[in-house]
Amino acid sequence: MADPISATTSVPASDVGVLSSWIWLFALTALVVIASFLFARFQRRGPVGSHKVEIRLLGMRRLGPREAIVVAEIDGRKIVLGHTAASVNFIAELANSNSSVADAATSPE
Repeated sequence: MADPISATTSVPASDVGVLSSWIWLFALTALVVIASFLFARFQRRGPVGSHKVEIRLLGMRRLGPREAIVVAEIDGRKIVLGHTAASVNFIAELANSNSSVADAATSPE
């Protein structure tokens, strides 16, 4: 006669395969979730050692409801940009000694 305890603790071979499949499915799902989380986290931060560019808005003059001329300083270079609802265009780069143009752009009308 078979021992009743050992008969209840044994698992049929077909159930072991199903259980193993569920474990693999769970592990794969967890791996995909962790990988996507890490990718999103490092995607926002940028590459390691990336150079941070300092951008300062020196002045802005509205030309219309959605158009403006902007004077900005990017890493010590003063540039003039045209800004519309659809695009931003480079117009000119100002010499560092020519601050009167930047001052005129910031003065109110």
